[in-house]
Amino acid sequence: MEETIARIDQIQRKHLKSALTNRDDKFERAAEALLAGLWCFNLLLDHGALMFAAGRVAGLPGYGYWSAEKLAGEESHYRQLGWKSRGVLFVILSIHEVMLQKDWFRNIFNWILLTLGQFVIVVSNVVLKILKV
Repeated sequence: MEETIARIDQIQRKHLKSALTNRDDKFERAAEALLAGLWCFNLLLDHGALMFAAGRVAGLPGYGYWSAEKLAGEESHYRQLGWKSRGVLFVILSIHEVMLQKDWFRNIFNWILLTLGQFVIVVSNVVLKILKV
């Protein structure tokens, strides 16, 4: 586990931080491709929200979201986001950084996801039988 953490830290320091700081067209295309591949897992994903969240993960200055993280005089990249990106970012950060830290929420969230997954399977089987596919 220590080796994995060391490698991830090395990737973050050497590659992710520099790529997010000096974004070029190649990086933006790669981010768009990543986003296009993830839409089936999370429809809420948005390019602006994804880039802001990546900046937070990398620990770059200007990517503070909660009021305690913002430094005086520091330019926030949050102000550059559109209203949709801000809404998506709020939902994503609220779930991942606040709610999933609570055991009761995580258990309910997992139960709902499992239940919905089973419901979708049952409904799709019924539809397929009706359509006789």
